Amino acid sequence: DDIGMCLEAEVELGENVVDECVEDGLIEFYFTRDRGYGWIFPKRDHISIGIGEFAPRVHDLKGYFNRFVRDVSVQKNIDIEGMISGINSYRIPAGGFPRKIHSDRVLLTGDAAGFVDPFLGEGIYYALKSGEIAADVAAGAVESGDFSERFLQEYVTRCEKEFNYDLKSALKFANFAYGHRDLFLKALWRDKGLFMEYMRTARGDRTYAKFNRWCALRSPVTFAKLIVGR
Repeated sequence: DDIGMCLEAEVELGENVVDECVEDGLIEFYFTRDRGYGWIFPKRDHISIGIGEFAPRVHDLKGYFNRFVRDVSVQKNIDIEGMISGINSYRIPAGGFPRKIHSDRVLLTGDAAGFVDPFLGEGIYYALKSGEIAADVAAGAVESGDFSERFLQEYVTRCEKEFNYDLKSALKFANFAYGHRDLFLKALWRDKGLFMEYMRTARGDRTYAKFNRWCALRSPVTFAKLIVGR
């Protein structure tokens, strides 16, 4: 499940309606039927609404998107469905999978390299960080006149150390959370400490590797699968 599919629409509602639609400007997430979630992001006078799932499990994503928007429209008593003028589609690679990201004269960064959080689908931080590392390594290649795959291996090594190792831990977490969705959601609901630790991880204040170990220590039976990656 290394490729995700997303459908998203930008819907102009006006500032007052956005305030009614999303309480206190909060971002809303809705876990879906399989490996994915729906979202509503407030953006001043409009919202982004969409769903994303991983490709091998996606069936009739357009129909599921329409049902999701319809359900949200009914729930909020706002005709979001009737205000959608266009739908955007995206393919998003999940991080944590082995990929070749360099060769002679070539460095892949961001989404192209698969540097995406496999649970949330977020990739902006990884795109910026990998781009920064790539620029530094490329500058060294220009200075030395060596653009070989062997010389550019430094890029792979630095990305692995900086964030790619943790994306592998994130993949273990994603497999657990989506594979045991009801258990995970109940645990988040009942355990405020777990919820706060996950929020710290989502903000980037804690690595997924440390979060996985924290979970295993807090509830060894429930979260042991995080460590073994099953």
